[in-house]
Amino acid sequence: KLAHKDIPLGRTVRKEELVAVRWTLNAPEDESILDKAERRLFRLKRLIAEAEKQNAAPTDDDLAQALGVSRRTVLRDMQSLDKESKPATRKRKR
Repeated sequence: KLAHKDIPLGRTVRKEELVAVRWTLNAPEDESILDKAERRLFRLKRLIAEAEKQNAAPTDDDLAQALGVSRRTVLRDMQSLDKESKPATRKRKR
C-alpha cells in the first residue's frame, strides 16, 4: 500500500489515505534489456507509471524496496529521469 498521490511527504499518512497498488516488478520485456542500469531505469519508470494510474505516488524508499536496491541508487536514477520528464513521486523535504 502506498500513500494517495495528493498526500504530501513529511506528515503521517492515515490508514484511509493509503491506496492498494499492484506493481509489475518483473515483466518479460525486462529480459530483453541487457544493461543492468538501463533495465532498472525501465522498471523504475514502469513502477512510477503504474502507481500514478492507481492514484498513488511512491517515495524513493518504496521504489528502492520494490527494486531491491538502495535509496541512493533510486535517487540517482530519479535524477536521470528528471532530465527526461518529471515523474510523479512524493518528494522528500531537503
